[in-house]
Amino acid sequence: MLVLAGAVRYQEERVSGARGSGTLGFRALGDSGFGDSMIGFRVLGDSGTLGAQGSGNVCEVWLAACSSQLVACSSRLGSGFGGRGSGWRRGIFAAMAVALAGVGGAAWGQTVKYVDATATGENDGDSWTDAYTSLVTALENDAAGWEIRVAQGTYYPGTAVTDTFEIDTQDVEIYGGYAGLQGGQNPDARDIEDFETILSGIVANTPSPEFAYHVVTIDDAVGDTDGTGTPSTVLDGFTIKLGKATGGTPPADSGGGLLSKQGEAVISNCKFEDNEATTWGGGAYVRGDGVGEDKDDGDRMRFENCVFEDNEAGENGGGMLIEYARINVVDCQFISNEVTGTTITFDGEDGGGGVWISPGYDDGGISETRFVGCLFRNNLSHAVGGGLGVSTATHQGPQLINCVFYENVASNTGEEQGRGGGIWSLRTLYLTNCTFVKNECYEEDMGGGILLYHDDDDTYTEAELTNCILWNNKSASAHDDEADQIVVLPHPDCTGECTPAVPDVTHCCIRDLATWTGELLNNNSDNPEFYGINSLDLRMQGTGCNGQDCDSDSIDAGNNDAISEPYDFGKRTRKVNREGFGTIVDFGCLETQSGE
Repeated sequence: MLVLAGAVRYQEERVSGARGSGTLGFRALGDSGFGDSMIGFRVLGDSGTLGAQGSGNVCEVWLAACSSQLVACSSRLGSGFGGRGSGWRRGIFAAMAVALAGVGGAAWGQTVKYVDATATGENDGDSWTDAYTSLVTALENDAAGWEIRVAQGTYYPGTAVTDTFEIDTQDVEIYGGYAGLQGGQNPDARDIEDFETILSGIVANTPSPEFAYHVVTIDDAVGDTDGTGTPSTVLDGFTIKLGKATGGTPPADSGGGLLSKQGEAVISNCKFEDNEATTWGGGAYVRGDGVGEDKDDGDRMRFENCVFEDNEAGENGGGMLIEYARINVVDCQFISNEVTGTTITFDGEDGGGGVWISPGYDDGGISETRFVGCLFRNNLSHAVGGGLGVSTATHQGPQLINCVFYENVASNTGEEQGRGGGIWSLRTLYLTNCTFVKNECYEEDMGGGILLYHDDDDTYTEAELTNCILWNNKSASAHDDEADQIVVLPHPDCTGECTPAVPDVTHCCIRDLATWTGELLNNNSDNPEFYGINSLDLRMQGTGCNGQDCDSDSIDAGNNDAISEPYDFGKRTRKVNREGFGTIVDFGCLETQSGE
């Protein structure tokens, strides 16, 4: 049974209607494996608003600003997961299909265009029969206001390494996963797994394979057209693979799968796999202009329900690198990505097997880089930050909420043998209800779970951890003291007394806790009682609950004031009253539900 659920994939026929004309609701039924819980999945409406609630294994989701008639709805929830190289279908987040038959039509003001490599008609995109046979051809038109539907199959950006699927127009929505003309089905049927749509970086096969530097490029002309802060350009439902950013000079050396050059878009339900970069961002390189007096007010990127798997970078950000950008990463997975560089210095360190942030958006306040409900699993850095690295140049550190770091590794064979298995950071972090389990670094007492460099100098602020769990993380193959879970060292650029500042760590469970003790901090070092720590079942057993103290001291023990999301990592309700003393949030990524 799959028990760690979060970002699930959905399939649908696009439901559209007049903007602001009403509300459309639908219900998906299924068993999430959580008992009395909800199956969580996300559907974006024209207004970008979403409501969801659930109980008794029922999830109800409202798609705002749509008025089309719902004809049919069904769903399925798969199970099973795999590790490195295990493939999309067996990923930790099971596939969910939602088929909405009999609904069609683009949103108000949009023109629908079609792309199908097997079409034999007029090649003008006006119908499936007359579909463009190349997505590049469709994008070369003035596509503003278009909804482009792309049929199953594999599409290529051209014949030269500099060719790319270039999105340079605002207000265009591009959707993959349609049946199209193949198989004799309804061509408007949409299932992003069964009708997989691949954007491949292969540009030549003879005399030897050649690959595009960037499979997809989003230009700075792509932005927010309606003033809401939500980008109006959408890329949804594609597998983006085999980009190889191996050019000798920037940006041709970064962003093998995706290069975003100060653009703004929503990237959803996409998988980035088997992409490479000589320098930065094997899967994606997202660059904004968020620094200095002339910084752009835009540069908003949003990734939802995306998978970054088996991507590689030479220096930083195997899965993704973020630079000067405001970005929200929601319900995404970073699995088995790798950074191959081995440098451990503080002016050019290699790292961030899953993600690297360097530098962040500078707005003078709390970071606008947020990761919510994300999984970092089995990522590898040969220097620092197996799962996530945050560099010294970052203006504000990221917020991480309801995230999981599991079996990430920072390894090296040199004198400095890998630091910060889960996270390595030279800047502030804001961590809430995150779980770190079985991460590892090869250097002793260098933070198998988290390594923070902070000090009393005013230049570097403190980190905040609230409602988190750090358990069975290792450094140098051991987990016998607090430094194997989390360690704080003086910042290397400190000009003051250079003594480590003590981050704010409250309402957390940390194995072998020694530093953050005291009743007022509400921390503990007791076993959180996971159902299956070796099988990624990170629910906590509710043994002894039901109106009295639970055996796990991490249940009903958190700080309600710290939570900003109503649901946990599995899209299950927070603040379930198990001990009978009121609705108090649990520690960690998953809330213990009734009956667990």
